[in-house]
Amino acid sequence: MKAGGFRAYRFWLPEGQEIPMLDSGFMTDRSDFLAAATPDAKRLSELADIDCLVLIGEPGLGKTTELKAEYRRVNASLREGDHALLVELGFTRVASELEERIFGSEEFEEWRAGEGRLHLYLDSLDEARMRLETAAKLLIRGLEDAPHQRLVVRLSCRSADRHQTLENELSGWFGSERFEVRELAPLTRSDVEAAAKAEEVDPENFVGEIIASELQSLAMVPESLKFLVGIHRESGSIPTRRSDAFEQGLKLLCREPDEDRRIGQTSPSSRMAVSARVAAATMLSGRSVIRTAPGTPGPDEATLAELAGGHEIDRHVGVERNLDIDEAAVEDALGTAIFAGAGAGRSRFAQTSHSEFLAARWIADGGLSARQRDDLLFGAATGRVVPQLREVAVSLAELSPEFEAMLLDRDPLVLLRSEPRGLDNGGRERAVEALMEGARDQARSSPTRPIHLGHAKSPAI
Repeated sequence: MKAGGFRAYRFWLPEGQEIPMLDSGFMTDRSDFLAAATPDAKRLSELADIDCLVLIGEPGLGKTTELKAEYRRVNASLREGDHALLVELGFTRVASELEERIFGSEEFEEWRAGEGRLHLYLDSLDEARMRLETAAKLLIRGLEDAPHQRLVVRLSCRSADRHQTLENELSGWFGSERFEVRELAPLTRSDVEAAAKAEEVDPENFVGEIIASELQSLAMVPESLKFLVGIHRESGSIPTRRSDAFEQGLKLLCREPDEDRRIGQTSPSSRMAVSARVAAATMLSGRSVIRTAPGTPGPDEATLAELAGGHEIDRHVGVERNLDIDEAAVEDALGTAIFAGAGAGRSRFAQTSHSEFLAARWIADGGLSARQRDDLLFGAATGRVVPQLREVAVSLAELSPEFEAMLLDRDPLVLLRSEPRGLDNGGRERAVEALMEGARDQARSSPTRPIHLGHAKSPAI
């Protein structure tokens, strides 16, 4: 994590390593943590002797940041004949385009024809816009006959969305001594204090409020920590719920340094409403890029004309108001820090967690009927939440008690990825029962794979 002058040095734990949370609910600090609790914790650069790493972690924890930093480090010091390739697996929903980006790339083809090593960085398998099964099969097909002795792979994925068949294939190709699964450790209390101090927020007071509100799980995640620090700097206090932290934090990102210069244009609240529409339109259609330049859009691009039209209701102000959504309003929202460039004349959400929350916000504000919502979020064959939309469902459950209750009946395991403060003990017990049933099913098919409990808490366990 990097915030102002603060830089946290992140560590990766062996798969299944228990993380001690003995520092007032924070992960035990690094001075004790590395020496005593988990001596096998390593920085990514210290794992260079492991040719194939599957890098897992919870949403917003910083997997992409770490992967890209390692790619830049390695790419800057390549030996003659070696190559490095970084691919975001969520950049397209078209299998042939993903295949071409990886296996048709200049780096891959030159490597196959040469004698050097290829350092292949595959980011965010869980964010693949196509079916996860399709993306996994594509990778298996493209890598199965590759010269594995000259290949280095780094594959990142959210903990709950791993693909066991792909991991089994990778393990078989590389062998047990060259293959590992590592999990990104969260931030420690001293990291949180340093982040607050770097932003001129009193660290003792800030951490004290975190502990009093039982928000350690948010503070230990870089993305939500940034929100908490920003909100505290702005208001002098922090929210007590994850959804409120995202709501207030994203609204800060919709502000300009000098709002007086935006007279006559939309307010931060209005930009947030437009951004929520954009998030829903892209997330629910499997697209990842907003095209602002003239020309024919690609299959993964939404145009300004498609996103504009009609109106939205801004319900997050003192008095509800209708917002006419034209192309200028969409462009105004795209100019906020919620979005980032994706090439000339193209934009995308800077963080997937932002788009997931905003899409849920749009649905919760009445963007879809209950039937439309369920048709989009739940797979027809399984009756469970579509894998790519699980985090949307998590955020929606936090925003809508009605949806949370329905999700408890249809796919309760998803609730264990969230902080279900609305669930009573009976509801938590039902969710945990579903978890245990899922664990029994998984133990029969994948006995060595760990179960991620998320935020399960209940007096019954």
